[in-house]
Amino acid sequence: MFINLAKEMLSGKYLQGTPVSNALLEAFTIHIRILLDFLYGKKRKPDDVVAGDFFVDEKEWLEIRPEMPPNLKNINKRVGKEIAHLTYSRLAVTADTKPWPFVNIAKDMFKVFDKFLEKAPKDFLHNSWNQYYSIRNQYNT
Repeated sequence: MFINLAKEMLSGKYLQGTPVSNALLEAFTIHIRILLDFLYGKKRKPDDVVAGDFFVDEKEWLEIRPEMPPNLKNINKRVGKEIAHLTYSRLAVTADTKPWPFVNIAKDMFKVFDKFLEKAPKDFLHNSWNQYYSIRNQYNT
């Protein structure tokens, strides 16, 4: 979903600041936050799904997982303060800090997901994971 949202945002069909543009940005940032929790988070509840679940030993993913790219490091905080919660922190957002580098975010997410799919045992993955590559390859990186 995050790939398709990034492509739609790049299409230029929507003027920045319009309701549809804002909805796309909100959906994109929420999906990135979910994926970061999957790839870098820890189980907070027994039914949470994390990348380590897809390895015989979850520690294997922790050992081979790439360091979080710089474009992804402040996503959780930024989504929380600017998108998901009504906060006073929004008042400090300026024209310079407001834009989201969604192309760079998507590219960095590809790198981490590529590593996950390269190393996760294929019998632990559903066949639908193959769709990732066809969608990813449509995106110019």
